[in-house]
Amino acid sequence: MSIVSRITSDRDVRELLQPGSADSMTSTSKRTRLAQSVMALRISGVLQTTLDVNQIIAIFGQQILSTIHQVGIRYSNSDLDLDIRIGDTDTEHEFCHELVVNNIPLGTLRVFNAAPFSRAESIFIDYALCGLLFPLRNALLYQQALNSARKDPLTGLNNRACLDDNLRREIELARRRNDPLSLLVIDIDYFKRINDMHGHSAGDFVIKSVARCIRECLRSSDMLYRWGGEEFVVILSNTERNGAMYVAERIRTTIAQAVFNAGQVPLSATVSIGLTTLRDDDSELSLFKRADTALLHAKADGRNQIQQADADTAAAA
Repeated sequence: MSIVSRITSDRDVRELLQPGSADSMTSTSKRTRLAQSVMALRISGVLQTTLDVNQIIAIFGQQILSTIHQVGIRYSNSDLDLDIRIGDTDTEHEFCHELVVNNIPLGTLRVFNAAPFSRAESIFIDYALCGLLFPLRNALLYQQALNSARKDPLTGLNNRACLDDNLRREIELARRRNDPLSLLVIDIDYFKRINDMHGHSAGDFVIKSVARCIRECLRSSDMLYRWGGEEFVVILSNTERNGAMYVAERIRTTIAQAVFNAGQVPLSATVSIGLTTLRDDDSELSLFKRADTALLHAKADGRNQIQQADADTAAAA
């Protein structure tokens, strides 16, 4: 059975404690409510010690678990693609809350229980959620700011700052698991001509269209970044040289065959690609530099082609 509640910042402890409300209370029940409101304030104080959404939901779960015997919590926020589950969320009974502050939706929180929720438990959850709202709102605003700083506004791809962090992590992970790792550096050929002939709006459209083509050629585990200007980088985890060559050729041919309709003007583009594979002595800088050098060779040799780094070609021979 699901109980649905809409919790907003306007429904706070003071409102729930109003005398003469529909819940006409005895002095005992008033003392119980007061104890619950104090607990809610304590929860709010604890939650304000972090700006990490996962930690906030985990702490919230621990706090209410000490008071009621709930067995699981699930928090979801579609705008930030968050789906946090704690404990057993496959039970018959749940309490569903739409969280809102000042008409701004913060997501949905579900509390799960093996047995039906008592009235006292439902009331306490309402109190506890009053303490969750503002810490959660602050954490979500912080998360949105972080996401914006790591995203390219034109394409929606992760940007160079995000690449720096992720490439270091992926190299460490590949070495720990003894997995191959490959890197592609991709550049749109003669992009300045597109801007000069058709304007910067058309150039932006081509960049977005090329980004979409590249994304469609990748697996869900592959990571695509806009390095800057008309240049992109792809991290291919668990991918050796031949596999990376296959992906690179698929990207190259897909873009070369595409027609980008910018208004009344059909546009086309090709790309040059530099490819390299992780070596034992590589840092993130040396790995990228080798792929970038291979890209320069591809452009010097006529563009619309893939070049492997010299060290990789020599090793393959």
